Amino acid sequence: MFNTEESLLKAINLGEDTYLELKDLRYKEKQVTEPHRNSMADELAAMANTVTGNFILGIDDKTKDITGIPEDKLESVETWIKDICNDLIEPALFCKIRKMTLNSQHIMQIEVPKSLFVHQSPSGYFQRIGSSKRQMKPEALARLFQQRSQTRLIRYDEQAVAFASQENLNKSLWEKFKTPLSPKDDKEFLLKLKLLTQDEENNIVPSVSGILLASNAPQEFFPNAYIQCVAYSNTERDSAYQYDAKDIFGPLDEQIAAAYKFVKSNTKIRAFKNPGRVDVPQYSWQAVFEAIVF
Repeated sequence: MFNTEESLLKAINLGEDTYLELKDLRYKEKQVTEPHRNSMADELAAMANTVTGNFILGIDDKTKDITGIPEDKLESVETWIKDICNDLIEPALFCKIRKMTLNSQHIMQIEVPKSLFVHQSPSGYFQRIGSSKRQMKPEALARLFQQRSQTRLIRYDEQAVAFASQENLNKSLWEKFKTPLSPKDDKEFLLKLKLLTQDEENNIVPSVSGILLASNAPQEFFPNAYIQCVAYSNTERDSAYQYDAKDIFGPLDEQIAAAYKFVKSNTKIRAFKNPGRVDVPQYSWQAVFEAIVF
């Protein structure tokens, strides 16, 4: 990401290239009408298939004028981007979204990480060449699939989350993993535990396990990183028989504990005397815990 207004203005003045895409938006009421959702998905996927780059929304790509985004539309623009990344790109694309003010105008910066996957968008598979996208030929696509599959030989939980930073890890959440033998230096400890890792550009960033275990809200990075619990009064998964439900968010260990508590609170207990009272739960608590974890 561009850390200063000066560096961003310089990049905008130089114009689009492999790493930078400028977009002026059009609206109907609060909804974005231009660019088209499919076209935007193609552009985002092309960037992720090629490099780590940035989209700057609220800039005319031809004149390089700052057209801005009206303040009352910022939230709907952010939702528009998130929906495109989740619904129109396969597999889903995770980006950093940052609202900024440039020359008193609101703009939005979208950092697209070079992905470990090959992303398909509505019009096919694209890569970025210079300031434009190009549909990949079969041989190029096959080579990219081969390269990315080799990258993913790294265990999933050890992979870098390029759109996160070390500040996203909460010390109070990871410090509980320390022992008397752990390295004293925090960064060294996090790297040894693989809660931090090195990305393709040699930046130290959180790993997947780091985000899941040591961030306050993993779902901000992985929208599906939560547990959905539902209890039914029947063997059919029908809303007519639903009597309790809960979506559980937060660090992974806290999610597991809360899900275990949910099952326990909705489990039937029978009892008999032998000669005193003996409770027999509907399920083995150990089996419940193992089922949740796995």
